[in-house]
Amino acid sequence: MWSWVRRGIYAVQLAGDRADLWPAGALAWLAYLGWLPLLLVVADPDPADLQPLGVSLYSSSSFPANVVALAAAATGVVILMALVASAAELALQRAAAVVGRPRPAAGPVLRG
Repeated sequence: MWSWVRRGIYAVQLAGDRADLWPAGALAWLAYLGWLPLLLVVADPDPADLQPLGVSLYSSSSFPANVVALAAAATGVVILMALVASAAELALQRAAAVVGRPRPAAGPVLRG
């Protein structure tokens, strides 16, 4: 249990000492989970807004196609955010690599 605490403390010290890691870290955080507080603050969710959306989707003349297109767009956004998060993680790992240790390759990130 203490090993992950030590790694966390080391990561905080490394991020505090190296300002060049901040843009990639901010990108990784925003793509991974940072969009949720942004969405909750900017677009206040209201369950009553879902009913008109559902009615407009169902009553449209292109009913099944618009739902499929919406689902495909949502899936594409999730995949794109996963790729951005993995690219930012790769940039963080490459920038924070200790001299003398092998640098991580892009292959595992793309396979993930």
